[in-house]
Amino acid sequence: MADETRNLLSFNLKRLRKARGITQGDLANALGTTRQTICAYEKGDMFPPPEKITEIAKYFEVSISALFISLEEINGGNGKYLISDEDLDQSLFELKQNLSRKGRER
Repeated sequence: MADETRNLLSFNLKRLRKARGITQGDLANALGTTRQTICAYEKGDMFPPPEKITEIAKYFEVSISALFISLEEINGGNGKYLISDEDLDQSLFELKQNLSRKGRER
């Protein structure tokens, strides 16, 4: 397992969790694991098994590949961050909520 892959997952897991305002304990309960395990994933001390990666992606409603993407890739690969990770996550979260509401109104 390459350190870069582990680091990207750790970074994105923590970023997604914080953007949604949930605790490690909340996420652990949703995924059927412990807070300590989520902490270890976020610190890069442990790497989740494939089935847990799938569960994480489903929980956050993102693709599996989104868990392994860098901010530089998100922002066009030019080394300049056009939007902060927190703002990006918040915008995506609000967009999903709005789309969900519009779908229910139909």
